[in-house]
Amino acid sequence: MILSEKLRRNLLFLFEEIKVEKPKTKIFAQLIEKWKEKIKNFKKGSVLIALGRKDENLSLAARNIPNLKVMQAKDLNCLDLLSFKYLVLTKDSVKVIEEQFKK
Repeated sequence: MILSEKLRRNLLFLFEEIKVEKPKTKIFAQLIEKWKEKIKNFKKGSVLIALGRKDENLSLAARNIPNLKVMQAKDLNCLDLLSFKYLVLTKDSVKVIEEQFKK
């Protein structure tokens, strides 16, 4: 229900993939700012990024950015989904979520 509501309210964003070459916070923060400039409904608020698999560079780059959390899609829970305004998914994470909820 939470995922459906985020989608209905245009708070869920789907990307093909999210990559950073180096684990640098500045580079990742600039990427997020570009998203906010280009995506109409993506402005101020906290961001939860769910990945299909662990990405050490992305996790390291994101750890010092306030109001942002990167986690694996298999570890998503209601508290995290409700605690963050925006949810960013990758195609891989959607597959993982589908598999998790089939069970």
